[in-house]
Amino acid sequence: MPSVLADLTPKRRPGSGRQMILLLVFLLVLGGAVRWTVQARVPTPPHAGPDRIVVASASPAALASLLHAFRAAVVNRDEAAATGLGADAGARQQLRHVVRNARALEIGGFEVRYLRQDGEAAPGGARTVVAEVRWQLAGYDPAPSVSKVSVRLVPEGGRIAIAGIDASGGAPAPLWLTSRLHVERSARVLVLAQDSPRAARREAVLARRALAQLEAVLPQWRGKAVVEVPATGRGLAAALGAQEPVPEGTAGVVSPAGEGRGPRTPVHIFINGAAAGSRPHHLPSAQLVLTHELVHLATRAGDEHLPYWLLEGFAEHVALRGVQPGPGTAGRIAGAVRAGGVPAGLPAAADFAPGAPGVQAAYQAAWLACRALERRLGSAGLVSLHQQVRSGRSVADALRRAGWSQEGLVRAWQAELRALVG
Repeated sequence: MPSVLADLTPKRRPGSGRQMILLLVFLLVLGGAVRWTVQARVPTPPHAGPDRIVVASASPAALASLLHAFRAAVVNRDEAAATGLGADAGARQQLRHVVRNARALEIGGFEVRYLRQDGEAAPGGARTVVAEVRWQLAGYDPAPSVSKVSVRLVPEGGRIAIAGIDASGGAPAPLWLTSRLHVERSARVLVLAQDSPRAARREAVLARRALAQLEAVLPQWRGKAVVEVPATGRGLAAALGAQEPVPEGTAGVVSPAGEGRGPRTPVHIFINGAAAGSRPHHLPSAQLVLTHELVHLATRAGDEHLPYWLLEGFAEHVALRGVQPGPGTAGRIAGAVRAGGVPAGLPAAADFAPGAPGVQAAYQAAWLACRALERRLGSAGLVSLHQQVRSGRSVADALRRAGWSQEGLVRAWQAELRALVG
């Protein structure tokens, strides 16, 4: 398949020193039950109101009081209280969207904590503060997410008002706090799309199909998925906390929803709304992206043990199940074989790095390696080998237990490459 997974940084997975984030650089050549939560209203003490905060005495305690008032408005789903904290029409609109997003997403456990002022205040009193935010998507996330945001503040009529909420440095910026969202939900999938109801509906349909594709191979997986759809590549970078722009063509990523990296940290699928589905394919390109990413979400526990060719090849195998190799699905590796001959070994980790020569061919080669495994071991045998390696067994040992060898796999894979180019 001509899709390519790459990383913004070298992978550092839990327990292995690899980066957990997996990016899907999409360079295609081919054409329920709802859990309700109840939150008690949070009182806003008279001394905490923003009208009591004077610019000249904007101490950390006073700024924290303003953030307390913002938190109360969100927890209470009080649009009037939220918009009352805004400095101008744009800020009031953003704060209104935050409350509506919280209502639509059933945000629970929302907390805001003042951390520090970011730099010096401007001569007129405007300043930016950094706040820690904590939230949980009820019914979908196993634990709260934690991140940081920048809150821009300006003086207004003897008080300090909120001028906007933005990403803070390298911290992932929660979409629901920074933009208007459209939400689609089912028993097992929650989709939140920036600005576009059409994108939300599209990803919800794709997610249902992706679940069916995944369960055809891994029927035991009964987890849930949260799919976030920033409208642009810049928005995707902000949602990931990336300091640099995401690589051109990036369409999807599996990443923690916040700064946490623990075993219960919520992990979401992020889709670049500007890239998904933008190229023709006889299979919907956006479907390939989402199914591939869902495989990574479902199998991420233990994936630090997997060699890259098996990690990425297995995800491609599920996404392209039933599709035959051809000019579209394997054209890059076929071209590489014609130009340089059959490779001596399976793709190495460096072959999957963003910007590496032949990175698209590496993903196609990895898919063909998994096809060779399935042809010899059967579908159940391939799944078993994948699970064994995720559990810490070496590929060579898992193959020996199945009555084969790594040398035999390489030879079968090379034969598949020769057949591909005729």
